Amino acid sequence: MFLLGYDIGSSSVKASLVNAETGKCVSSAFFPKTEANIIAVNPGWAEQDPESWWENLKLSTQAIMTESGVSAAEIKAIGISYQMHGLVCVDKNQHVLRPAIIWCDSRAVPYGQKAFETIGEERCLSHLLNSPGNFTASKLAWIKENEPAIYEQIDKIMLPGDYIAMKLSGEICTTVSGLSEGMFWDFKNNRVADFLMKYYGFDHSLIADIKPTFSEQGRVNATAAQELGRYLYEYRLPILLIIDNRICCPLIHLSRRHAVQTKQILFQNIRFAHGMEFPGKADTDSSFDFMLYNEFHDSSSSGYRRAAARQHPMLSCGSPPVI
Repeated sequence: MFLLGYDIGSSSVKASLVNAETGKCVSSAFFPKTEANIIAVNPGWAEQDPESWWENLKLSTQAIMTESGVSAAEIKAIGISYQMHGLVCVDKNQHVLRPAIIWCDSRAVPYGQKAFETIGEERCLSHLLNSPGNFTASKLAWIKENEPAIYEQIDKIMLPGDYIAMKLSGEICTTVSGLSEGMFWDFKNNRVADFLMKYYGFDHSLIADIKPTFSEQGRVNATAAQELGRYLYEYRLPILLIIDNRICCPLIHLSRRHAVQTKQILFQNIRFAHGMEFPGKADTDSSFDFMLYNEFHDSSSSGYRRAAARQHPMLSCGSPPVI
């Protein structure tokens, strides 16, 4: 049994095939072979064409399938990690409306700082756990003010990983962990941050359907399979994880310290996707929540987030992961 992983980076897109039993990577490839293009029309701007991520994903997939000799029947699930905080906007036909504003673009700093000051430090830190800063919500505010014709055409906003999942499945969804990194999630009320949406003038319809991070978030469809060379479609592979690289690094650390629990959670999701017995979302989510809580929700990390948000919006670290 093998697992297929994608990493949507700003330098390249990597695909890796992992033996689910041993954890050994049997094949890995990335494209482009030189650093991916970043569009910088003005100082401090950084954009990429989301379609280039998809094209490089196809090349990476074909490379690892050819090299490994693994059959599609042996691949049981897909996971996606991605560059955090990027903003992808699509219309009702799932067409990209403009280049993605990626994580290292700083044009939205004034928007987030003004929101932090207007809404109030205490409310932002107690509900969002951070300043709106230069995160995804503030990037969308920049589009709303500076590109109103494009903003009016937006049907859904997505993160880079959500976009790739859409290209694979034809479905648009997101997660609480994804919304939290964009400053769209109210941790105190456990819902989309209504007060921030109201402040920026965003309609709630822009937010995609929310699914648990560790759950099936779509299956590879015929259109994507045809583009991928029909390596995957026959088995309608489930997409079980879409998570940003902010969380992936600590998950590697956690998987070493909590190897048994991590493996159990992974295989519970794979069994569920294939119609086998599944203990329930609450069991798996709460198990991982507990591990993440012990690692991240201590006074020192909380104090660091608050101090960073107060000192400078560009130094604000992302919200803590919520699975």
